[in-house]
Amino acid sequence: MKDDDSDWWSGLQTVSSFDNGLSSTVTCDSSEDVQQFCPSSLLVESLIGQLCKLIEKEPKHQKQLYLKICKKLHQMKLIDESYELEEFESMRSYYQKALYHLVSVAKTSKSPDKKAMVPKTNSLVCLKADAILEWSRYSTEFEELDFIARGGFGQVFRARHKLDGELYAVKKIYLRYSNATGFMQSLT
Repeated sequence: MKDDDSDWWSGLQTVSSFDNGLSSTVTCDSSEDVQQFCPSSLLVESLIGQLCKLIEKEPKHQKQLYLKICKKLHQMKLIDESYELEEFESMRSYYQKALYHLVSVAKTSKSPDKKAMVPKTNSLVCLKADAILEWSRYSTEFEELDFIARGGFGQVFRARHKLDGELYAVKKIYLRYSNATGFMQSLT
């Protein structure tokens, strides 16, 4: 049996070339390339993304508006080209959560200048988690392609993962909560 194993191993060759298949990864030649994606740019992109969610109802229109605004800001050299890369979507989502947390802390602050920091709830700008913040990993990490079937608490969709490009069957279970607050209360 040992001779058969050595024959098998001796027939292996080292891979020396790769195909030019689809790649969804960012290639960086140096540490300067990595540093070109600025955290402040991701912050601005996150804010623009939230603004687009407030203005447009349809995700397709939100994305178009986001790209149009970011393209203009990139031309003005106010943000870097990371706005075009889906790979940074999870980072933008993280920034959105951090901003929401910051606003929540500021709203509940007992400081005397609290009124100056946060607008009144009856003003035009009203920050509500269930109205403007979308933190679904599914919506940020997957592209929904087709409806497959329904049953057993939800619906199944064919979706492509934005990072690895693979196809998945994803079951969406719709919850009966009308807002994030009700859902969070049911978890505690």
